[in-house]
Amino acid sequence: MATTLPRQIATTLRTSPNALIACHVSPDGDCIGASLALALALNRLGVRAVVGSADGVPEMFTDLPGAAEIMTVPPVEAFTTAVAMECSTIDRAGAFAEALQRARTLINIDHHLSNAGYGHLVYWDTSASAVGEQITEIIRALGTPIDAAIAQCLLAALVTDTGAFRYPNVTPHTLRLAAELVEAGGSIHRVVERVYETRSPGSLKLLGMALASVRLSADGRVAWTVVTPEMMAAAGALPEDTTGIVGSR
Repeated sequence: MATTLPRQIATTLRTSPNALIACHVSPDGDCIGASLALALALNRLGVRAVVGSADGVPEMFTDLPGAAEIMTVPPVEAFTTAVAMECSTIDRAGAFAEALQRARTLINIDHHLSNAGYGHLVYWDTSASAVGEQITEIIRALGTPIDAAIAQCLLAALVTDTGAFRYPNVTPHTLRLAAELVEAGGSIHRVVERVYETRSPGSLKLLGMALASVRLSADGRVAWTVVTPEMMAAAGALPEDTTGIVGSR
């Protein structure tokens, strides 16, 4: 599919009076962090930008700058510009899908292969380790300085989508960007502590149940487990409590 350059998207956003940034359902740290970073950057330019998430904000990301202002109920008003953040199809925005469609200009930003290519402007980059990398390029094109608050949100995006920089999607560019964000005042430790080192009682119970039901392939090289709705109910766990089960030791 044809993709739009970050500077073209930046021009559209900079000249818009308002912007709605919609997360996908069951948002992860990449989606939440990237959305908040873009909203912070736009608000500093005088663009009224709001973030919407039909499923709210996972507890581990509620301390990010701007997280308390994320709306969970779609707006009645029509926004001039709307951004679908990491939504492979517009329906992935859940209750915010209709609000996205009402916007005069719809921008689709994603790094997953499954993206359907909808919208007036599409920024699709499968080489990006996280959508946070793409948002960084847009913020740079906007000319907004990356301060500690924006850096923290972008680090949340990078850390969670790279498994704390352990996954094979990490590139030299990813690591250079992370270093720049730390220099700007962001903290990798803060994200790692919240995402990987802090667990609710329900999350701990669910992890125990998942590990207890691990199965091995015949050659012993592949291990897998299944987390069912019944297991989550028994553990008193939330969907976000499945984060970190893969890779647990």
